[in-house]
Amino acid sequence: MGSAGAVDETEHPFTTSFSSKDVRVTNHYHEHDPLSAIFSAIHEGGHGIFDQNVNPDYDKTVAGSCGYMGIHESQSRFYENILGRNKNFWIPIYEKLGELLPQFQEISLDDFYREINHVRNSYIRTEADELTYCFHIILRYEMEQAIFRDQVPVEELPALWNQKMKDYLQIIPENDSQGILQDVHWSDASFGYFPSYLLGSIYDGMLLDTIQQELGSVDELLAAGRISEITKWLNEKIHWYGNTRKPKEVIEAVCGREVSAEPLIRYFKKKYGEIYGLTE
Repeated sequence: MGSAGAVDETEHPFTTSFSSKDVRVTNHYHEHDPLSAIFSAIHEGGHGIFDQNVNPDYDKTVAGSCGYMGIHESQSRFYENILGRNKNFWIPIYEKLGELLPQFQEISLDDFYREINHVRNSYIRTEADELTYCFHIILRYEMEQAIFRDQVPVEELPALWNQKMKDYLQIIPENDSQGILQDVHWSDASFGYFPSYLLGSIYDGMLLDTIQQELGSVDELLAAGRISEITKWLNEKIHWYGNTRKPKEVIEAVCGREVSAEPLIRYFKKKYGEIYGLTE
């Protein structure tokens, strides 16, 4: 993060910002699962890049860090998924990854790409692939409705969570640490936050379309090691404005249209249709 921030270790990765010149990123490292830390770093790095590139004139004001978390999560998830799970992102750096983590020297880039996009039902939201992740968010949104609208008693919530896991993902947690207690958000009263992740992904589908219209093929940019051009575009179109625009205003200004999930669904169908050899 250079002189504009710091990186440290924590149980649940997060990023916090005090100004564009003081952005702090954290990560959690699993000895037998390097992919978890790799993609947490990319995700939190997206948050960090956002906060480091807000107009510095906004430092120490309410405009200095975007409080519309769907927009903020769109940036972290854009780096993590749209870019980080794209095979071309790894072409310029995969050899370097093998130098840092020698076990990857025995894994081909094709096999690595398939693994980081392996669609599987899983208990933990932060470890989920980008497709089933959407169901983790829908589940949490419905749980919050159960709490605040339906006033389901607290003692009944773990069983309700487990039932929804079975309904959406066909798996049942073995304990509450795999289930309803796995996230930090509710313990710090961040109710209503979870939808921002899925909204962020919806925005990402639209941003991908617009970037490719304005800069050309993202695949080609990544393969050529020109990711900085994508970052510069995001800096200028989104990050610079901090908290001065509402999400609908951001999407209208950047993409020239109203919010739509269609681009994200099209992206999913194309990407995973190719990976799994599916046809409509």
